This record gives sequence, C-alpha cells and structure tokens, in this order.
Amino acid sequence: MIANKTGRIIVSVDYRLAPEYTFPTPVQDAYDALVWVSENAAHFNGTASNFGVGGYGPYNQICIDIAGKGYEGFSLMSNSNC
Repeated sequence: MIANKTGRIIVSVDYRLAPEYTFPTPVQDAYDALVWVSENAAHFNGTASNFGVGGYGPYNQICIDIAGKGYEGFSLMSNSNC
C-alpha cells in the first residue's frame, strides 16, 4: 500500500539488536541496507534517487542516525518529527 501510494521501493530491514549488538551496529546495518537498495533499485523497477527511510516509535532514531551519516538521495518518512 505504501509503495503504491508513494511510488517508492519499500523494504523492511532486520538489523541486529541490543543487548547482543551495541550502538552503532543497528544503525550500520540499516545504513548498509539503504546503500544496497540504492545500488540495486533497478532490479525492483525503482530508481536510486526515489526512496525513503522511515520508522515507527524507537526506530525513528535509526532513520535520524542514517540521515546524520549524510547519505544523499533519500527522504525521511516518519509518523513523528524525525
């Protein structure tokens, strides 16, 4: 539904969690997934310049951290003030 309404590629990232994996491991996993989607967007009939990052609740912090890494070509999509 989100993909159809936005025209963007939607993926769900299963990143490593605390306490076994401490910061910044989850952020790096999410960032690596973002880069992978960007590099492989054509395989999903998408473009590397048209995708978003979003999260719900505590996962918003990960999208904020990814934005802090300075990755260009994505926008933040969130249910809060990300």
